[in-house]
Amino acid sequence: MSSTQFHSQQLDMRLAEIEEVSRTLVSINNGSGADVYKKNARREGYDLSSWKNRLALDRLIIGGHSFGSNTVVSSI
Repeated sequence: MSSTQFHSQQLDMRLAEIEEVSRTLVSINNGSGADVYKKNARREGYDLSSWKNRLALDRLIIGGHSFGSNTVVSSI
């Protein structure tokens, strides 16, 4: 795999991670925090159900450094 192909694959993976985080935050905000907690292999977030309607997802800001900033710009 060339470095250009690797970079493209890496960027695709990072964008997929951002999409998953976004879906998870929407689920938590919609009241599915308990379900998110149950699916968490590290058993973190036992109180996620208390976050229903508390996230300002219309003002979500993402940032990054180095390749992370490239990912952020590519997600726009």
